[in-house]
Amino acid sequence: MYQPSLYSSYSAVLPAPDSGWYVTGNVGVDNSFYSYGLLRKLDNNGSVLMEAQVQIPGYETAGINALATTGTGTLLVAGVASAGCDYGPFEALLYAFTDAGMPLWQHRYAVEPAQDMAVNDSLIVLVGYPYLLFTDLNGDSLHQTSVDNGYTNRAKANSAGFVCLGYQGALQVLPNGTSSNLLEGVIAIDLVEFERRPTDIADRGFVTPAVIRLGTDRDRCVQIFPVVLRMVES
Repeated sequence: MYQPSLYSSYSAVLPAPDSGWYVTGNVGVDNSFYSYGLLRKLDNNGSVLMEAQVQIPGYETAGINALATTGTGTLLVAGVASAGCDYGPFEALLYAFTDAGMPLWQHRYAVEPAQDMAVNDSLIVLVGYPYLLFTDLNGDSLHQTSVDNGYTNRAKANSAGFVCLGYQGALQVLPNGTSSNLLEGVIAIDLVEFERRPTDIADRGFVTPAVIRLGTDRDRCVQIFPVVLRMVES
């Protein structure tokens, strides 16, 4: 049973380019099954500088699971929409806002709720069970591909396209939707980037992605490979 409105919580956070933080959350209404999504900008003391809500007329649920920004500063939120709350039918939502919280556009898609999203210079990818949905930077759907549920918890952009993470490992996904395994048999939690100190001008800007994965024992180790830096921690 899907009951998001029995509680309120924050769901994502990003640093703002001019200091402060963007945060998203989901707000339950009067301990009912109704809920709406919330986008805020906070200063470094936690004071609210901007607030925008995601509500859909006629729908009981509009929830935010993911937050991202484009290269031009547009704020994107993605998540779940449902006219029937815990009974569905469920949709994925994608909304865009300015830094001041003004709505730019909104889309809903006839797929399962978006668990995460990633953005590069030309594409947005929504990650859900069991799909990847590719859109342009205005949210217009381009194509969709099926993936195993074990790779649909998180997504991050990289130079080759996107990396999708989950309890089965990590997938490298190209912009056309084709994919190949990066990691198997581990729980991939997150992906971060470490910039290597340049040794000459030609080496500047080299970035090594890092996949954090959860192992089956209590040992912690770090292994560096040409493509990914892998950190294992139980």
